Amino acid sequence: MKKSVSYSILTVLTLLGGSLTVNPPVLAQSSTQAVQKLDINTASEAQLLKLPGFGPRMLKEVKEYRPFKNMAHFRKEMGKYLSKAQLDKLETYIYVK
Repeated sequence: MKKSVSYSILTVLTLLGGSLTVNPPVLAQSSTQAVQKLDINTASEAQLLKLPGFGPRMLKEVKEYRPFKNMAHFRKEMGKYLSKAQLDKLETYIYVK
């Protein structure tokens, strides 16, 4: 059925003098720029709020738990508020010194 429907659409377009243009899919281009990581213990409020998924609530929690000893400590404390996927994404932007 699918072939006949597709064929019928092409036939109708051809009979009407139209043309069928198929555009290739647009692929997202990956950024070649390196991400500048922030030290979660020393980053300013303005810097933290620029991180994806980082809002006033997360800012409050980070400030409450600072200083973090290492990334495991950060994950343990922030894992109470963020999913594993959110933590994984955030880790691409931060580090613990």
